[in-house]
Amino acid sequence: MKYLRNKKSLTLGVGPNDIKIETATADDHDQLRTLFRVAYLKYVRRIGKEPEPMTTDYGPKIEKGLVFVIREDAIIIGVVVLENREGYLYLGSLAVSPKHQGKGIGGRLLKYAEEEALRRGFSEIRLFTNEKMWETIAIYNKYGYKETGRKEESGFKRVYFTKTLSQPATEDTDDLRR
Repeated sequence: MKYLRNKKSLTLGVGPNDIKIETATADDHDQLRTLFRVAYLKYVRRIGKEPEPMTTDYGPKIEKGLVFVIREDAIIIGVVVLENREGYLYLGSLAVSPKHQGKGIGGRLLKYAEEEALRRGFSEIRLFTNEKMWETIAIYNKYGYKETGRKEESGFKRVYFTKTLSQPATEDTDDLRR
């Protein structure tokens, strides 16, 4: 297996409670699968089936360096999947362990996504969620994401969001857009 990125990390904040965000590795696959399952389990009844993040194989995304995690000790407590698209950064999935929800972990992951978008030379992030996941819709609204549309796709009723970032990247980012 070829890894396209070296392990990278970012520490947000200062002091002993810093939150370190790092690129997931192949060793994280099982933990990530478990985290997505427990984080999204509450939505199965509402939606009528498992949301897409519960059924996705994250192995190829990990291999490509698209998955970023927050750990508490050795346990992954938060994850975000970021993919370069033509003209924007796509936020594919975000999950926080139920035990850690409401503690700012999701907000830190969203901030990281914004920093990554700018670092890679993008001024826009796009994502979608399910219309029955009203908690996530409220979170994205709170963090400045604007709803751009709704449609049924792959058997899911999706709500699309975008966020325009105000600071342009200042470094040469051609090699970061892969």
